[in-house]
Parts: sequence; C-alpha cells; structure tokens
Amino acid sequence: MFPRSSIEKLWRVSGEKGHALTGALIGLPAGAIAGLVFSKITCEPDPDESGLGLCTYVGILAGTGLGAITGGIIGSMTKSVSWQKVDVSKINLSLGVVHGRTAGLKISWAF
Repeated sequence: MFPRSSIEKLWRVSGEKGHALTGALIGLPAGAIAGLVFSKITCEPDPDESGLGLCTYVGILAGTGLGAITGGIIGSMTKSVSWQKVDVSKINLSLGVVHGRTAGLKISWAF
C-alpha cells in the first residue's frame, strides 16, 4: 500500500457541458459571409436599387440564420468536462469487501 500523505493532488469530474452558444456565435458571422458570397454569385444586380440590393440582404440574413443554427448544433455536440480539485485531507482509503464482492480498494471523500 501507499501512505495517504503521498497523495499530493486529486481531481474529480464535476460535470460535462456543451458549447451551443459558442458554436452559434462562431457560425453567425461565418454564415453571414457565406450568404454574402452566395448572393453575390447568384443575384443579378438591379439598376433601380442602390447599395447591396434586396437579394443580397436576403442572402446575408438567410446565411446568418443558417450559420448560427448549424454552429449551435455542432457546438451542442461538442462537450467538455469540468474538473474539481478534491481536498486530499478528506480522503479515506480502506481495504475490504466491496458490495459483497471479493476484496477491493474503496476510496471515499467528504465535501
């Protein structure tokens, strides 16, 4: 065995979270740029309109929405694990029968 004093650090998983908002915020401008490029390629210029034109604005708006939705979906599927440091002084190690099985090592700690 090893002495408890030899344990310097102990971390535990405290949860998991997705990144839907981050993905949406990344997808929003990416979609807007893609919508602008797509509308510039597909829209015919209207001589009666000044500026970008209605077709281009619709392309940017649609691209923005699609980019944000796509980014949000991808971000929600991307998970990260949160870790929490455990106070080593509250660790209790014991050797014995674990839940009616054979001998095993049981580690517990209090918060």
